[in-house]
Amino acid sequence: MSLLRRIWQWLTHVEDDVVADCCRRGHPFTEANTYMRPDGRGRECRACRANRRRARRKSNQPAMSGRIKEG
Repeated sequence: MSLLRRIWQWLTHVEDDVVADCCRRGHPFTEANTYMRPDGRGRECRACRANRRRARRKSNQPAMSGRIKEG
């Protein structure tokens, strides 16, 4: 087990055999509401993703990306 995973478990108090059936905001992880990340690093709640996207548009902030545009 990696160090980051152990730290995450320690911070969130999650054991190896526990699989969450809801996101941290209480939305259920159903097939229709679960987005599987293409990089294989987990899953996300579609409702929470949509809420973040709406909030970002409302505040007119650019989406977070790994690149900083110059000019």
